[in-house]
Amino acid sequence: MTPRTLGQTLLDWFAVPERATGWELRANEQGGGELVSCDARAGCPLTEMAALAWSLSDGTRTVQRIGELALERHPQRGDDLVTGIAKALTALRRLGALDFPADGCPVGDIGERLDLAELEPSRLAARFPDRRLDTEMPLRRCQLVMARMLRIFDVVCTALGIDYFVTDGTLLGALRHKGFIPFDADIDVGMRDEDYRTFLERGANLLPEDMFLQTPETDPYYPNETLVKLRDRYSCYTQYARAYPNHKWHHGLQVDIFLYQVHDDLLTSPWCTYRYKATDVYPVSRIPFEGFYPMSPRYPESVISTVYPDFKTLLPPHRRHAHEGRCCATTPCEHPMSLSYFAPSDS
Repeated sequence: MTPRTLGQTLLDWFAVPERATGWELRANEQGGGELVSCDARAGCPLTEMAALAWSLSDGTRTVQRIGELALERHPQRGDDLVTGIAKALTALRRLGALDFPADGCPVGDIGERLDLAELEPSRLAARFPDRRLDTEMPLRRCQLVMARMLRIFDVVCTALGIDYFVTDGTLLGALRHKGFIPFDADIDVGMRDEDYRTFLERGANLLPEDMFLQTPETDPYYPNETLVKLRDRYSCYTQYARAYPNHKWHHGLQVDIFLYQVHDDLLTSPWCTYRYKATDVYPVSRIPFEGFYPMSPRYPESVISTVYPDFKTLLPPHRRHAHEGRCCATTPCEHPMSLSYFAPSDS
């Protein structure tokens, strides 16, 4: 979708009076237009908004920019405009009209790196606050939870000198969207066995109370020793839990940790049919993801093309859904390790 057609799409959406009460739409020859307050002459050019949306591939940033424009020109009506545009972008994306994550809520820089001496569960929890209620969008709430989990995992690994790397759908999202694939509902990382053993011995006990490392030892129902997970205690993959009631292990939002062995300069895992060249992965680098820089393979495009040879091609709309099914950031699963979520008080 080009900026021109996006601008026109927004105009068409707001052409319905009840969607833009108090605002007048004026089209122009470039396929865009202006949203003009009924009680003011100056407007906010949709062409500029559409171009920004296309260049950043991020509908939320567009809403933020719209807010800046609106508040500059119409201080009394700016909030109404931002709310209206946000609802429009969300609805349009649900209809398949947009190719970028318009229902997002930006993570931004959600915390500074900590020194080894500062690593302590309560301090990590305070430094990286839970932001699952920063948006009304159910899937984005889950993504905010997992972005925080990855951020904390990264801080602990960095302080302990442990290498890991984002992989699979998370690496694809980082390359293509600088964040989650819009419909993704988990995070994937890889580690060598020796790095995982160090994390298990020195890092797992540093996680905040609302997270835990899921292994057959920490969750007796969990059967996998070569695919361990970080789990959020407040949440659940609700559709999966209902579909597989005999799977009694914890089903909270997850960071999958695939364990790799190095054989003849190849990284292999029991859970993966593909193999990476060790020299494509190590030494690890960093890659932008949801406002921070987790560890990445040394040559990310080479690694991702092993899994997704056509990784630059978007999936058709009917295949854009999370393979984990529906999830909820505030509904705990039925498990002894779960915690009940209580929204923070405003007082």
